Amino acid sequence: MKRRNNNSLLSIDSLYKQAIVYLSEDVRIDYCERLIQRCTFDVRNNIGDKKQLKIALQAAKHEIKSLNEKHVCKQ
Repeated sequence: MKRRNNNSLLSIDSLYKQAIVYLSEDVRIDYCERLIQRCTFDVRNNIGDKKQLKIALQAAKHEIKSLNEKHVCKQ
C-alpha cells in the first residue's frame, strides 16, 4: 500500500504561506506550476535533496487540485 504524503504547501513553503496564499487563485496556481517545473528540473539534474523536492512536487500538485476544485464549486 502506497503512503500518501500529508505535507501541505503551506507547511513546507514559507513564501507561499506568507505571501502567495493571499493572492488570487490564478496567481496561486501559476506559482504552483512554476514550482513543479523547478522541482522537476532539479530532480532530473540531481540538484538538491530529492526527497524534499518530491515532497514539494506533491504538495504543489495537491494545491493545484484543491484550488481547481474550489474554483469549480464557486461557479
